[in-house]
Amino acid sequence: MMAALTKFLELRYRISSQLYLALGGAVCLTFAAALVGWFSFDRVGDAQNRVNERSVPELATAFDVAQFSSALVADAAALPSSTNEDEVALVSERIAEDYQAFDEQLAILEKSSTDDLERFIRIRSYSDTLLVNITDMKEGISERFYLEAQANARQGELTDLRFQLDHILTPARDDQLFYTVTGYRGLGEPPAAAVAYRAEDELTRLHYLSELHSNVNIATQILASAGTVSDPSLIEPLRERFESSVFHINRNLSRLAGTEIHSELTPLFSSLLELGQGSGNSFDLRARQLELADTQVELLGNNHDIAVLLLGEMEFLVQTARNSADVATAAADQAIFTGRTLLLAITGFSVVGAILIAWLFVGRVLLHRIEMLSQWMRQMAGGDLEARAEIRGRDEVAEMAAALEVFRQHAIEIQRLNLVEQLAEELQGKNGELEQALTDLNTAQGQIVMREKLAALGELTAGVAHEIRNPLNF
Repeated sequence: MMAALTKFLELRYRISSQLYLALGGAVCLTFAAALVGWFSFDRVGDAQNRVNERSVPELATAFDVAQFSSALVADAAALPSSTNEDEVALVSERIAEDYQAFDEQLAILEKSSTDDLERFIRIRSYSDTLLVNITDMKEGISERFYLEAQANARQGELTDLRFQLDHILTPARDDQLFYTVTGYRGLGEPPAAAVAYRAEDELTRLHYLSELHSNVNIATQILASAGTVSDPSLIEPLRERFESSVFHINRNLSRLAGTEIHSELTPLFSSLLELGQGSGNSFDLRARQLELADTQVELLGNNHDIAVLLLGEMEFLVQTARNSADVATAAADQAIFTGRTLLLAITGFSVVGAILIAWLFVGRVLLHRIEMLSQWMRQMAGGDLEARAEIRGRDEVAEMAAALEVFRQHAIEIQRLNLVEQLAEELQGKNGELEQALTDLNTAQGQIVMREKLAALGELTAGVAHEIRNPLNF
């Protein structure tokens, strides 16, 4: 265990370990940059998916719901202006289509936005109320058409009846007036006596006919006015005035009982009474028409209120969808900003780390030491074995310096051994030379001795010869 720990502690000083650590750091930074990029792109993709798959469809659906709700309100407002059943059917068909589209889009929006159930319940309630109001309006419009047809028929009957009554009463009144003034009952007849045509009963008959004609005109005018009155509060006063006219008509008509005009006017007055007091009379028809008109106005007001409420809900839904899209977009922007910031930070850290590694580790530590080692090796290669490189540490350069120091020591030893061998060889050569010199010296000494001997002998001989010659000379 201690050996492994010691080996680990030694390995941390190795250049390879440091380079591996630097490369591992670069790989980690690259991997971190890749993770940041992947995370940023993933968040941007999620945000984009939320925008594309949820926010934008919700926004479009909310717009569609708002559009169809506005179309429903507009169609409901167009119903009262329909002039016939065909137009009502056409508007009703358009309402059914718009409501179906509205219901479908609202169902889609409910599925995609399940976190606001109460709001959709309110929207559904508003739409159901709007549909009920539209149904009531259609029924009211159908009844309005029926009442208008009945009223038109009553007005037609009143016009005919008024014409018939006027056709009978006007000539009768004029004839009676002419008779009471002139005494003539008809053309081609002799005049009556003054006592006869100026009698009280004839004047009374003229008075009854004039009142009857006036009452008939008042009654028919009241019935005609009842079909055009626009204030429901005026119906009952008109009805009372009509009943008063009918009372006077019956009273005056009863005073003409037994006459030919009585038999002619009785069925016509019965028809007039039916128009004013019978089932479905003009007053009831107009009252119902005005009631329907008020109901239509009330329904339109309710529809307008519902439209305002729906518009508020739709605006909230649209705003909610828009906010969701904005939140997703902001999340994407934030993810992009965060990724960009982290990538810039990682890039800056990588650049600073690379600069520090290149400057401090590679430049000032590794290359400087290698340069020192190289210079030392060059000096050693130049023969300067006394130069030493003071390189400390536990890395490969220090080991190389230590190995080179060992090599220098060995080189010095080898140099010393070579010098010793060279000296030995030189000494041996000197010894050989000395031996040769000694041999030569011995030879020279022998020769010298020989020469000295010969010289001595020559001197001796010369002396002898001299000694001999001298005597001889002598």
